[in-house]
Amino acid sequence: MIAFTIIAPYLNRPQLVKRVWVTALISSGLILGWTVLLNISVLGVEVMQKSTFPTLTAVGKVNLLDFIERLDAIVVFTLLITVFFKASVYLYSAIIGIADLFKLNRYHRILLPIGTIVIFLSLTMASSFSEQGEEGFITEFVSFVMFVVIPLFMLLISIIRSYFKRKLNEQ
Repeated sequence: MIAFTIIAPYLNRPQLVKRVWVTALISSGLILGWTVLLNISVLGVEVMQKSTFPTLTAVGKVNLLDFIERLDAIVVFTLLITVFFKASVYLYSAIIGIADLFKLNRYHRILLPIGTIVIFLSLTMASSFSEQGEEGFITEFVSFVMFVVIPLFMLLISIIRSYFKRKLNEQ
């Protein structure tokens, strides 16, 4: 939701953000519900709970007329594309938010440093999905810094800035 509030002023029709957000929320909920029901019906509850990617496991069992098989590549490609778009939206929101917070004229100046930091952190945190789950403390620490400390720091800067702006307007 924070990404939408940061990106909304840059959209062609920002008045449609709420409708699009609610539609996306409902449709993604329905799709996730359908996927979970499909995974439970194909794999069973125990296998689904133990599987890291249950949809990939369920699609691996597809065999239509001994001709349509190995649909795993489509699922993996879809997952990669969705993760890419999600990361792109979050990175863009972070860049726009930081540029707005520090009153920068153009966000292009911080795009390369922030992008480099994101790539460096993504490569050093864990080399695979299973390693990321095993890392524990480092992943939790970086997540805590990224999702709690930095937003609180930015909120503090915003509050201090608005306080001084109010003081200047009163004089």
